[in-house]
Amino acid sequence: MPKLKWELLVVPLKLIMPNNIHKTAIVSPKAILEDNIFIGPYAFIGEDIHLANGVKIMHHASVYKNTTIGEGSIIYPFASLGTAPQDLKYAGETAYLEIGKNTTIREYCDINYATGEGEKTIIGNNNLLMAYVHVAHNCIIGNNTVLANVAQLGGHVIIEDHAIIGGVVGIHQFCRIGKYALVGASALVHKDIVPYALIDSKGEKVRAFNIIGLKRHNFTNEEIDLVKSLYRIMFHSHLNTTQALSRVKDELDINNEIISYFINFVESSKRGILG
Repeated sequence: MPKLKWELLVVPLKLIMPNNIHKTAIVSPKAILEDNIFIGPYAFIGEDIHLANGVKIMHHASVYKNTTIGEGSIIYPFASLGTAPQDLKYAGETAYLEIGKNTTIREYCDINYATGEGEKTIIGNNNLLMAYVHVAHNCIIGNNTVLANVAQLGGHVIIEDHAIIGGVVGIHQFCRIGKYALVGASALVHKDIVPYALIDSKGEKVRAFNIIGLKRHNFTNEEIDLVKSLYRIMFHSHLNTTQALSRVKDELDINNEIISYFINFVESSKRGILG
């Protein structure tokens, strides 16, 4: 009689962590909750909300409507997310708010979903929004950004990756902030801010480039020298924007990623760049 060969079949199982929802929290039955969700006392989770794995909603925070929050994000007390846009054009259409992974939203932040059927307000991954930040309808925030206390974004503002917005900064609707830019506290931004820029608290002009930020993000010395040359032409040659951009194309390598991105940013600007 042949011997029977037994093999141990190991089937990987997803580790299911129970959700921790306080008994005083109000959670809509239409909300989708993944695993390991924490919802604190007196929090409110409304209709059509999707909370991914590991999301934490602290006490008294509210997520009203049509909102997705990515894995590992944390919403602090009294934050108000997924509220209707403060926009006279809004007529009750279905629009959305999307928040990415590992994003921290601190106390009393207010983030509206979009205006326009099917449109979205989008906040990416690994962002920090400090207390009292306001993000209006149809804004797009990239990844790894910091918005300090009481930063106020008008509708349709775009903030690109690794940008830092100082405290009590006001950004006019439809403005765009380029990658690695740093906007100083109390600035009033009414034009597009080019990539790598350092803007002082007056917000009146580009004073320099964000050399400390570039070093912290491991830009090489050659790359930093290239940005320095770029800024010397654009902002210290006493040329207007069109003339300076033409000179950049003549003197610098337009196939270089840093240069090509900068040129595309300036040429696609609709509000004009801060000079």
